[in-house]
Amino acid sequence: MAPNTVAVVGAGPVGCLTAIGFAERGYDVALYESQPESSFTKQPTSSQRSINLAVSVRGITALRAVGGAGDDEHRSIADQVLSEAVPMSARMIHVHDADGHVRLDRQPYSTKGECIYSFERAKLNWMLLQQAAEHPRVHLYFQHTLVHVHRARDNDEVQLVFRVPDRMEPARANYGLVAACDGVHSAVRTKIAPLARINTVQEYIDSGYVELRVPPGKSDTLSPAWQLSVSCLHIWPRHDYMLIALPNVDGSFTSTLFAPFRVFAEHCRDRASALAFFRDNFPDALAVMDADELVEHLTSRMPSSLGSVQCTPMHAGSSVVLLGDAAHGMVPFYGQGLNCGLEDVRVFFEELDAALATHGKLPDAQGVALRNYTAHRTADVRAIQLLAQENYTEMRSKVVRRDYQLRKWLDGVLTRTLPSGAWKSLYEMVTFSNMGYATARCNELRQQRILRDTLSAVGLTLLWGASWAVYRACRSA
Repeated sequence: MAPNTVAVVGAGPVGCLTAIGFAERGYDVALYESQPESSFTKQPTSSQRSINLAVSVRGITALRAVGGAGDDEHRSIADQVLSEAVPMSARMIHVHDADGHVRLDRQPYSTKGECIYSFERAKLNWMLLQQAAEHPRVHLYFQHTLVHVHRARDNDEVQLVFRVPDRMEPARANYGLVAACDGVHSAVRTKIAPLARINTVQEYIDSGYVELRVPPGKSDTLSPAWQLSVSCLHIWPRHDYMLIALPNVDGSFTSTLFAPFRVFAEHCRDRASALAFFRDNFPDALAVMDADELVEHLTSRMPSSLGSVQCTPMHAGSSVVLLGDAAHGMVPFYGQGLNCGLEDVRVFFEELDAALATHGKLPDAQGVALRNYTAHRTADVRAIQLLAQENYTEMRSKVVRRDYQLRKWLDGVLTRTLPSGAWKSLYEMVTFSNMGYATARCNELRQQRILRDTLSAVGLTLLWGASWAVYRACRSA
């Protein structure tokens, strides 16, 4: 292959954006995908199960930076997402009181009214795939399943070997640069790790998920009718498990039950147990769901696993880079999985552009870019993986606790009263900025210490004052 030809493996959103980024920089791109082209549709099918996307600032920034700004005839993908997504400005917590009643507690995400955007993953994937396919430098190869990766002894060139239907012999191609964007179970990572000594740790948590649905309400007009508040991400926290629901433009909600696997085994065996479980724990959700559809999904679908992947380094030599879930799969509880993956693409191309400007020649620049990408990205992806895991506890349990609500109130007060930027909640730093995840986490730990020390000082002052009053009283007696 020519030196300016690259391979991108995986035609998901991260892979498509990566292909577009390379093509815009003059590379010829071979975009490989193991699934058939018919798997990529504008509207998701019943077999496409994935948690709805909560697109935030990082994802939009990456789409603008890499995917282009659009023109008079074509809107950019970022603008399409913003115009067609459903904005969510708050969490709506469905609190199940001891008396059996459900109480709603709306918790805004931001003191400035900022939003995250509910968007269907399949639709975003289709939009990015169409943009990639329309680029003259991008060549698409569907139903190409990677079976081998070979590295040359005398240089960093990589040979990819694919199994292709209706072909007796495998397809082979050599590349000087390969971008692995093929997901958490990355075939590229699996094949290249022993050759490049990439350390990989994959961990699963003891909870899984099943996707459910809240159908649209009945409407006398052509406008969608949502049965729950449309401007919120709905959460039913139940300590060990939780239900969430994100709005769709057609009036429905994509709902997901997260629970330990034992809960699915004990309470979703049959129609009677599934309905009893929802009646006892999520009565207001059950009231707006189709009972037959709910039972079918709970009893016929195996709960999907949840886990994380850590890779060190996130590249191999000067020829292979891992992006998105291939480099750092994470649990979905901060809504940052795809946002982080798209940000990987932006950061990688910033490093590549800087290396090309400094070193000029492509082979030298590639090695520098890949090393800098790993160096600058590792701490951030580790931080968001930890935050995502911690947020599971927050969403299913802490959001109803008074100490959590007090902290949220204090964050709001301090954000409004202190100089601009002096204080931000962790959620705002992660979701409504492009601040490094590691920096956001460090800032949050610092703010925790400030609050803890301040409250301790106030407590000691009050204790000293009370002690002095008692002493004075005793002396007077």
